Amino acid sequence: MANTALRIYTGVVAIVCATAIAIALHAQSSAAAWQSDSRSWQALVQQTVARDKALAVASRKMAKRYNHLIVTTSRSQRKLMTALKHAQTAGAAAAVYTPQSTVYQTVPSSTGAPAPAPVSTPAPVAPPTTHTS
Repeated sequence: MANTALRIYTGVVAIVCATAIAIALHAQSSAAAWQSDSRSWQALVQQTVARDKALAVASRKMAKRYNHLIVTTSRSQRKLMTALKHAQTAGAAAAVYTPQSTVYQTVPSSTGAPAPAPVSTPAPVAPPTTHTS
C-alpha cells in the first residue's frame, strides 16, 4: 500500500507542478502583452502631448493675429468714418459754394457743323450719410 500511495502522491505532485508551470507561463505571456500595451499607450500619450503643445502654440498665435486684426479694423473703421464725415461736410460746402461748371462737346472740324452749345452739369450731390457706431 505504501507503494501505491507513493505513486498516487507522485502523480498528484506532478499534476500540481505541471499546473503551476502552465500558470506561470500564462502569467509571463500576459505580462509581456501588458508591457507591449503599456508601451503603445505611452507612445500614444507622448504623441498626444506633443500635438497638444503644438496646437496650443498655434492657437495662441492665431488669437494674437485675430486680436491684432480686430484692433486694426476698429482703427481703420474710425479713420474711415472720420474721413467720411470730413468729406461729407467738405462736399456739402463745395456743393453750396461751387459754381456750376460748363462742359463743351468737341466736334470734328471737317463736318462744318455749327459750334456746340454749352452743356451745364448739375452741382455735385453730397454722398449719403451712414449712421453707424
